[in-house]
Amino acid sequence: ERVWNAPPFGTINLHASLLPNLRGAAPIQWAIVHGLKETGVTTFSLQHAIDTGDILKQAKVSIAHSDTASSLHDKLLSRGKELIVETLDGLCEGTLKSIPQEKILLLEQRLDAPKLNRENTRIDWSQSIDNVRNRIRGLAPYPKAWTPTPFGDMKILSSEIEHDFMLDKPDVSIAPGTAIRHNQSLLVACRNGWIRIGVVVPEGKKPM
Repeated sequence: ERVWNAPPFGTINLHASLLPNLRGAAPIQWAIVHGLKETGVTTFSLQHAIDTGDILKQAKVSIAHSDTASSLHDKLLSRGKELIVETLDGLCEGTLKSIPQEKILLLEQRLDAPKLNRENTRIDWSQSIDNVRNRIRGLAPYPKAWTPTPFGDMKILSSEIEHDFMLDKPDVSIAPGTAIRHNQSLLVACRNGWIRIGVVVPEGKKPM
């Protein structure tokens, strides 16, 4: 603590979300997995508890329907570099006032961004088609969403919601996770529709 409080303005950190939302190790991936339309970058003063320091400056960044963790990372990187300069200018000019995170009221419940592991990167096919697609693109290209198959674990790098595959009447016997071949595509059933699989990484193999 004596070290990070030693500089005249303390120690400044840059976080890839609009704090206090998405505190944690993987804010970029979780922003997409949660289906957010907007996230951002925050500069804040370092304190003992992770990602809890007083906020110095924030900037919003939109999340496109086509964004993956990789493309969103690049957007946040570009805006974050600018925000660091803006923050330093404001501190040196004496025009920037910090705001304790406790004083920021969120319109929605605060989301967390915990460290990614084998459990929370697994695809739950019983969820909605939107949630499944968000998880796949939110974890691409790293660490990748995955699902067990009869041939070993398979990682999925891209997918789309299948709108053309329609049935006259929903077949309730089709369990989520059921995979079928349709028009040279691989479709997997979710709770309320079908996901068309794009790029996959079979166990021990390269993307295909």
